[in-house]
Amino acid sequence: MARYVVHSSVVHRMLTDEIDMPAHHMLLAPTLLRSPILDDLYRQVRDGHLPEVTGIDRLAVFAGMKIRYLGDKVLRRKAWSV
Repeated sequence: MARYVVHSSVVHRMLTDEIDMPAHHMLLAPTLLRSPILDDLYRQVRDGHLPEVTGIDRLAVFAGMKIRYLGDKVLRRKAWSV
């Protein structure tokens, strides 16, 4: 199984381009990933760059993504080994 440590910009791109991660891959991310994703989607809707329904849909897709959230200490060690 391939493991990928993702940044919020990668997840945002996956949501925008509707990219599905194959089941044999695992996404790893810091526990704080949720905040920048929510902030970015809200900002896009607020600024009129994204319809509200699309923002809500993308937020739902994000909530359903299989991401293993790791604390900083664990993530640093895991990122180094990956």
